Amino acid sequence: MPDIRAEARERYEEAPAGPPAGWTPMTAEEADVLVTSGDAATRERAAHNPLLPAEVVRKLTRAPGSRVRWCALRDPRLRPKRVAELLQDENPNLHQDAAADPRLPLPLLLEALDETRLTAAASRNPALPTHVMHELLDRAGTAAQPDS
Repeated sequence: MPDIRAEARERYEEAPAGPPAGWTPMTAEEADVLVTSGDAATRERAAHNPLLPAEVVRKLTRAPGSRVRWCALRDPRLRPKRVAELLQDENPNLHQDAAADPRLPLPLLLEALDETRLTAAASRNPALPTHVMHELLDRAGTAAQPDS
C-alpha cells in the first residue's frame, strides 16, 4: 500500500498557489497531520480537500484561519451543531454565512433574525419558515398587493 501521507504532503508542497488538481483520500490520522500543521497555507490547502474524513471537517470549525473554518462550513457533512458554533466566529463574513446556512437549527435561526449583525443573512436562509418570511415582508412594507 502506498504511503498516502507522503503523497499528500508532496502534492501540497508542489502546489503553493492553491489546492492540487487531484485530491488524495486520507484517513483521519493522515488528514489530521495536514489540518493541524503550523503552516497556515498547508492547513488551508488541506481544508479545501473534499475527501477529508468527516471527523476532520468538524475539527476545522475550530481551526485558526477563517478560510479554513469557511471550508468546513461549505462541507455538506458538517453537522448543525458545528454550523451553530460558527455564528460566534470572529470573522463577520463567516458568521453571516453560518446564519444563512439551512443546517442552522431553527431556534438559532429565529434568534439570528433579532441580531443586527445577522439579520440580513438569516432572512436569506432557505430554511426560514414561510410564515416568518411573510412577517418579515410585512414589516418591510412589501406585503403582496391584491391584483387590480
